[in-house]
Amino acid sequence: MDSYLAVCPQGRVVVRNDRVVVGPCVPKVSIFYTLGVTPLRTVSPSGQAFFVPRVNTFRPDGQFVLFFNQAGAFSVDIPISICGTSASTGSYGVDVFAFTPQLVTITSVPVVPIAVTSEQSGTQKRHQLIFTTDAAVYVNVGADPNGRLVTFSVDMAAPIAAGTHLTSDWVEVRGSFNDFGGGDIYRLTRTNNIYSGTFPIMGAAGLSVTYKFYGQGITWETIADRTLLLGAVQTPQTVPQVVWNL
Repeated sequence: MDSYLAVCPQGRVVVRNDRVVVGPCVPKVSIFYTLGVTPLRTVSPSGQAFFVPRVNTFRPDGQFVLFFNQAGAFSVDIPISICGTSASTGSYGVDVFAFTPQLVTITSVPVVPIAVTSEQSGTQKRHQLIFTTDAAVYVNVGADPNGRLVTFSVDMAAPIAAGTHLTSDWVEVRGSFNDFGGGDIYRLTRTNNIYSGTFPIMGAAGLSVTYKFYGQGITWETIADRTLLLGAVQTPQTVPQVVWNL
């Protein structure tokens, strides 16, 4: 009786020393990633640093690779089954994270559905593709033509000296541009007593937006909302440093 060797369709089959070697079923996904925006470093509530926009690849059992903020081409093997025995669920995925106003264009070979969900209290969108075979994904993230990067900074020396704000506590900028909701995307970075951060804000030049600073534990500044006139689109803008109002 003849015997047969089952080879899964995605398997790597090579010949070495006159022997046929059957490798595990390891699809390869190639990412072609271009950026028309400046990536921003963000910190999750658990303290892990990420960039937005970024690309993830993942397996249903949790394995993933972060492409962070790099433009370019990337290829990675995603083991999803071993010669017919499932190591997860026989599929893997690609996630593209970008700020909600940014323009995201994605095409793939083979073509699969793209599921779009809201993330990070609505400040980001996730575009997710699921594959079971080799794939190529082409991603471009561009700037909203009505946006610019805005840098905020606040001097926290007074509340630190008063003991109402600890240097281990975070500070955020919250305003009409994020429904006064904040979140880690709008969290400032501390250098001594100065907290600062740069964030994308959408709106026509000359539009008036309101904002205040919010600190962990100390909560809101006690003054009325601050006012900012947005500058030219696609041009970085720096707001003059202010002092936290007790």
